Amino acid sequence: MFILIDFIFFKFGLKKYSTKEKRKRHPINLSWEGEYQQILEDMLKTGDIVFFSHKKNWISWLVQYFSKTDISHVGIYIGDGHIVHSSLSGSRKDHLQTFFDQGYEVIPTSLKNAENQPKDVDFSKYIGIPYSLKNVFLKGMYFTVGIPWRKFRLTYIFDMLVIFSILSATLYFWSFWIPFVSISILYLFLVSFAFLYRNEINIPASDPGEGFYILQKEINVIPNVLKMNEPWFLEKMQKATSNGN
Repeated sequence: MFILIDFIFFKFGLKKYSTKEKRKRHPINLSWEGEYQQILEDMLKTGDIVFFSHKKNWISWLVQYFSKTDISHVGIYIGDGHIVHSSLSGSRKDHLQTFFDQGYEVIPTSLKNAENQPKDVDFSKYIGIPYSLKNVFLKGMYFTVGIPWRKFRLTYIFDMLVIFSILSATLYFWSFWIPFVSISILYLFLVSFAFLYRNEINIPASDPGEGFYILQKEINVIPNVLKMNEPWFLEKMQKATSNGN
């Protein structure tokens, strides 16, 4: 299965998941990782968005695989080094330090215009609110059927049908195969429906060339200063300058 091959690449840090390849993609190439740097708290303001990616977590990989991006998680900075973000159990408030030295790659962003910054926003009211199962299912289906269509890959359909076939064959003797056959039929119906109405689905698409969601013009990525001083980045900048001349 294509999904299994991609998971092997992720597990062993090969191909697009390797450090060498990530250095070619922005802004994952300047992500913050390793030891926590407190200076990050001085660079972020309330309301700024912080993106995350995990090098070993399989859920993080699954999000990256279906969304074709380098990120798998997002949080909102609320000041004092804390962010509000979603977990499997609902919304949480955690310190940024929680995500360092844990295999995460942190990509902080900031609004260019200070006037656009939210004022005195209280995000604590969202802490502990569980996910809506309906929303989770719909969002997941958006990706698995190729919505937006720009992300569509035949490998999605192949992977899903193989998974349904395996589950159906495994549970056949327990008389649970009928639900899975029904799900397979529903899945093919949704794929066909998405194709027929592909021009009417107006959900912002990712930029597959960058491996990241298209950010609004008002948003700046805060680069890791330590990485900007590494030889590979300086060499990259020299090449870019040479090509510009």
